[in-house]
Amino acid sequence: MHIAQLMFQHNDAVVSEDDCRNKYVARQIFRRLAIQRRLSTFGFSYDCWSVQSPKIPGSTLLPAPSSSENFRLWDDDFRAGNILLTSSDKIAALIDWEFTYVGPTQFSLDPPWWLLLETAEMWLFGMDDWCEVYQKRLKTWLAAMRKAEVRDG
Repeated sequence: MHIAQLMFQHNDAVVSEDDCRNKYVARQIFRRLAIQRRLSTFGFSYDCWSVQSPKIPGSTLLPAPSSSENFRLWDDDFRAGNILLTSSDKIAALIDWEFTYVGPTQFSLDPPWWLLLETAEMWLFGMDDWCEVYQKRLKTWLAAMRKAEVRDG
């Protein structure tokens, strides 16, 4: 199945036999690490092996998610334009599954890129401007997340 996906993807993910072989081996290694529950805890309180760990104050680190050995469905292109709503604003469908994949639960800790509804590469005013505007929107998003967490307990 892994070979079939690498061979028939529509986004030209494979450019040669060697490239395909390397990507297949990488997937198998990642799969084996996941099965053995040896995925990285980089950046979490369990991180005692990385170069960064002694530089980060322990009080600022959180434990890895309890289900960090599990995988979830992810879509790096998931955004408002890929959600179809009914006339009463209920979700009717999700479309454009092209970049959907299965990844570790830790991905949920990363803030979404789509806070600006445009990728940094497509931002008209350049990467520096995108980063500056993104930081402002990230603060708004984090405040909304905190408010929802307090509300929902």
